Amino acid sequence: MNKEQTEKFIELLSTEITPSCPSEIFYDKEILLYGAGRVGGLVYDALTGNGQSVTAFLDIRGSREMRYRSKPVYNLDDIALPQDVIENAIVLLSFDSSEAYFNAVANQLRAVGFRDILHYKYAAVFLYNPLAIQKAQQDILEFADLLEDEASIQVFYQFIKAKLISDFSAFCMPCDEPQYFAKSIKFRKGYQRFVDCGAYSGDSILTGLSHGIPIQSVVCFEPDEKNFSLLHQNMESCKDIQSAICFPCGVADRTGKFFFTNQGTAGSHISECGGEMIRCVSLSEALVGFHPTFIKMDIEGAEYSAILGAKKILVEDKPDLAIAVYHKNDDIWRIPLLIHSVIPEYKFFLRSHGLYGVDTVLYATI
Repeated sequence: MNKEQTEKFIELLSTEITPSCPSEIFYDKEILLYGAGRVGGLVYDALTGNGQSVTAFLDIRGSREMRYRSKPVYNLDDIALPQDVIENAIVLLSFDSSEAYFNAVANQLRAVGFRDILHYKYAAVFLYNPLAIQKAQQDILEFADLLEDEASIQVFYQFIKAKLISDFSAFCMPCDEPQYFAKSIKFRKGYQRFVDCGAYSGDSILTGLSHGIPIQSVVCFEPDEKNFSLLHQNMESCKDIQSAICFPCGVADRTGKFFFTNQGTAGSHISECGGEMIRCVSLSEALVGFHPTFIKMDIEGAEYSAILGAKKILVEDKPDLAIAVYHKNDDIWRIPLLIHSVIPEYKFFLRSHGLYGVDTVLYATI
């Protein structure tokens, strides 16, 4: 990063912040959150932590028996709320998806009788904690100086700017490269022995193969039971890889049991508020003798912990890396600085693969 770029970051991080909530939009209204998943939990925590009361969640998987954050989770076909409450409530769309899907859900809500429907960006000032970002200036500048190309510096700058000023339009638009397989980056080790942490249904592996990526052997970790069943089916029927080993567990800094929120989707994640226990392993203990050439992680905020559990592999094998760094506010600089402290030789890149900063991926290669 040159002097001009450094000064640009410093100027951005010096932006005057007014940490206030647009509370007038919530005045005298019941607040409902559409999306009982990771984002919904973040929005709930942000609102309640700043004095707002959330009445309930809405979700396509909801039922009268379902609870999330101790609140009821209603299906749109069976909302146990009076019509006058529905008409005067405000609904925050609390999930990550395309603009088209946001609009489709909003139309479904209007059909039920909801009138005030807003994107969760209205809680962004709480979710993003801009004052904490400013306090991390030294770490942010240190990571920015490690980035290898202009595209990465721009993604990082816009990411920090969007969170600092709570403006979703400031995020970079998604690049046109397949997620986890950025062809603009020259990887030293390649994809032959591929480790997929948070494998979901095996969709990332199948995407890579569809783009001609030469994956030979894979080891997959997926703790969600429903997802694991799909993963096993897809890997068993895939004829383009030589071997696939699938583990029905998560990855963490150590081997043990952790609370888990099982959603049956890509958003299932380790959580202290989870309703069940799962087993997790450290990669250094689970991958003895495998010698991975590429490790992909998208594990809903547990990436930092998983990297701590992979230190031995990083030191011995120095695999190429693709790590999701958008789940927590400080992941985007904290994770690469951790990796840098273990292996200073790694070169870092950032690419944005989704809207609003979602699917921002850190790539690292020797």
